[in-house]
Amino acid sequence: PDQILLRPFTNDFTNSAETWWLPEEGRHKLKVEHGSPFAQNYGYKNEWRWIANQTYVFQGPTPILQMDEQEILDYYKGMGVPYVATVKDMYEIVKVWTDVVPRVRNEFPNILAEMFAFNEAVAHLGLRPTIATSFMVSEVGKPGEGWSLVDNVDPKDVCHNFPKSQYPHVIHYCQEFALGKWFMSKYFLPKDIISCKAPLLKVPPGDVALRYKRGINPNGFKIFGLKPKHRVESGFAVCAMISALNAAAVYYKDNHCDKATANYSYSYTFFDDMFMEED
Repeated sequence: PDQILLRPFTNDFTNSAETWWLPEEGRHKLKVEHGSPFAQNYGYKNEWRWIANQTYVFQGPTPILQMDEQEILDYYKGMGVPYVATVKDMYEIVKVWTDVVPRVRNEFPNILAEMFAFNEAVAHLGLRPTIATSFMVSEVGKPGEGWSLVDNVDPKDVCHNFPKSQYPHVIHYCQEFALGKWFMSKYFLPKDIISCKAPLLKVPPGDVALRYKRGINPNGFKIFGLKPKHRVESGFAVCAMISALNAAAVYYKDNHCDKATANYSYSYTFFDDMFMEED
């Protein structure tokens, strides 16, 4: 529920701008095939291997116990959504995944238990995944995410003229994004933002990434001294989320509301006064 698809996935990444955990030629696949699922890199590395008793998780022996540390770090390191696999592979993964996840959670009662269990299922089945570092963006400046695609775009284009080929596939909006008083967070959005009566979100200026070196959230928490690339990343995240949420809200209004009374005003902001001195 907190991810937005920005660029479609295909089963062939040969001519794509993706980046990979194992970038050397021959160490990653470029096509989704049986036995070769794909996933996004997350920061918990091989923690899934040691956080739970694998014999308990699988109720018996598992090939995971025979894997050395380097194999786990190369091919089973911190996999998370989005996942891409053939139907055959995903069916087999899900059978094991749903079986082991309750026991993983018993060992590790944390929100990450579900992702850890995916890693365990894939490794147990002996599949050889390819881990991408560009499928998703989430936290501005976070290594191992798709920010390099965003960083290569001219700052004046990150809001209104972003090239489609440079989009990360997914924006995972579990973090706050702020540039000036242009702000976005799922935790601050009105619950009725997609409705007939709610206004649409006000759209930032196209050059927002050039205007500010700081940001502020509605609680007054301030971020100072943003580096140039973090300004670009913050501007992209705010604009991409506002654009996607407005598109969803417009679709809802067009299909479920009385056109005469539906609110199509692009006016909602998180601050009553949006003025902030430019940097």
